[in-house]
Amino acid sequence: DYIGENGEIILNIKQRAMEIKNTLNGGYNSVSIKTKDKLTRYDLDGKPHYEKTSKKIIDTPHKIEYTKHINPQDPTKYRMSQGLVEPISHKDLDIVENYLKRQNNEI
Repeated sequence: DYIGENGEIILNIKQRAMEIKNTLNGGYNSVSIKTKDKLTRYDLDGKPHYEKTSKKIIDTPHKIEYTKHINPQDPTKYRMSQGLVEPISHKDLDIVENYLKRQNNEI
């Protein structure tokens, strides 16, 4: 856990991302979570990404959301467009942690 008994944060986001990577994700740097309309890739560790829109380097951990665009003439065809690279929050890490625990049958 990243919150102590008295409510203080005992792991910062980078430390918590590394803990999730090493304890729940088999040492892999990223986790991809797919829903009906999008895919979100959470990079827990690794190289920073350059975000063209903001012209900033976004360090890891960060997330990238990809949106699914379905072809109206042929719904079996679609393309994915990349959204912004954004820093990860503790709420994002909660999502990743719960997802991996479900995948590992821990919850």
